[in-house]
Amino acid sequence: MAMSCPVSFYSENSRIVIGMITIVLCAFSFLLQLLMIKVTYTLSGWKANYTFTLLSMICSISAIFYVSEFISHICFVIDLPQSVLNQFFGSFFIATYFVNVIVNVSLVLHCVLFVLTPFRAELYLTSRLLKIYIILIIIFYIVSVILMCTQTTDVYYCSNTMIRYFHHPALVNWTNKICNYFIGISTTIGYTVMISFLIAKRNMTCRDNHYLRMTLQSDLDPGIFFSPRSPLSHDDEEFCTKRYL
Repeated sequence: MAMSCPVSFYSENSRIVIGMITIVLCAFSFLLQLLMIKVTYTLSGWKANYTFTLLSMICSISAIFYVSEFISHICFVIDLPQSVLNQFFGSFFIATYFVNVIVNVSLVLHCVLFVLTPFRAELYLTSRLLKIYIILIIIFYIVSVILMCTQTTDVYYCSNTMIRYFHHPALVNWTNKICNYFIGISTTIGYTVMISFLIAKRNMTCRDNHYLRMTLQSDLDPGIFFSPRSPLSHDDEEFCTKRYL
């Protein structure tokens, strides 16, 4: 089924200015991810408490994502005609998001397990388990990109407008909404369980200002970074469906 991108509503000057701004943002974000990779990598390891290893994975996935965004925005600036790259950029965007959600939720579950049962975690969270997990994530990443290129869940990036369209928007939108809510809810519940457990065990108190600040920060962080709105709204879903011929 052929995809028809809308006519560009940008003037030549505005396209160049907006494109250059987004390119700079992508480059800056990529450099920040590299910095985070360097910091987390020095603290990461294969032992039971491999929180920083998972954080390094998240930063690595994000760095790869920003590289693809950097290239796609260059295509926008030069107004590159539609090609196979457009389908790849669209598929890569959604697949990266889903994988990042899975790793983030895994990080929360790992932290909860390590706080609640630290001694059993030493037995179950082995280096072999982590290596298997990383391999499975890589396989899932590749399969997701390929799946997003098929007609079942085809995702297409229009380089003339920087907008992504979906062959079956209802399916992707439904999955996307679940991920948006799931990561926010799981993070909030996870931190609440950990903080409640530590306070009950008197390993964390609010008598000291340091503990109070740390507790408030842990509670507020999930709320600050959690956005319940799906990147593909209902109006976008209708419009995307109509754009297919």
